[in-house]
Amino acid sequence: MKQTVFYRLITLSTFFLSCYSWWLLYNQQSLWWILLGLMLLITILTFVYGLKSVRRILAVPGLSLPISDFLLTASAIGYFASALVGFMILIFQLPFHDKSFMIFPLIIAILMFGGATIGLYHDQI
Repeated sequence: MKQTVFYRLITLSTFFLSCYSWWLLYNQQSLWWILLGLMLLITILTFVYGLKSVRRILAVPGLSLPISDFLLTASAIGYFASALVGFMILIFQLPFHDKSFMIFPLIIAILMFGGATIGLYHDQI
């Protein structure tokens, strides 16, 4: 599949919002930043090398449990959720008293972040 400029732009903006969430967790001295950082590392590897290569990297020989599938699923969920949290934090920092008008951009962002996550972590046959 040919990756378009729009797909790369959305994937990178989703990644930067996830990094923003990671940075906020780090500044709050929460230990969740370690887990999110590992998930973002898997996301970077998936974006650069592709899903099949990352699946081979994460495969544990001699183990019948699909550890790589679990790690990739957890990474995709963390990638999506952290981007959404980062976007919502940015929305709440806007200097408007009534933020109810931001529901439509939030719905659009959910769809775009979900599409970027599915596009990044979807098996291509």
